[in-house]
Amino acid sequence: MSLRKIYATDAGKETAGVTLQVGMNDYNGKPIEITVSRMSHNNQLYQKAFTEKFDPHQAAIQGDTLDEQLARKLVRELFADEVLKDVKNVPLSDLTEDDADNDKVMDYNRDNVLALFEKYPDVYDDWSGRAKKASNFRKAANNKAAGNSPKS
Repeated sequence: MSLRKIYATDAGKETAGVTLQVGMNDYNGKPIEITVSRMSHNNQLYQKAFTEKFDPHQAAIQGDTLDEQLARKLVRELFADEVLKDVKNVPLSDLTEDDADNDKVMDYNRDNVLALFEKYPDVYDDWSGRAKKASNFRKAANNKAAGNSPKS
């Protein structure tokens, strides 16, 4: 087997995104899904946004003085603005912690996504990990052979 067959990704999927199931909404029995583009140097749109977001902070980054909370905020904003393309079927009660919202789903927008990441930092860690994982962006034939099957 060649390295191309093992490592080649679909450039279109890397920029347009793939839809991945990340959980189940216990209140309506439907999957929670996210659509993400690839969080990688291979995705030129992501690279451009990354550069624009972090260039103003280069002196602090190079001097190892960038505040950790600011860095975390910038990375989450970059993810919400450039990588995350859609979120479907997250129970609104996950955000509001109000049982009256169990039967409602969270609207997908930047503020809700950032609030979700603030409330549940592991959600950001999981979703960004999925956006970095090359196998989620492989060509269909490679995914099938490897036993992976993200929706495109």
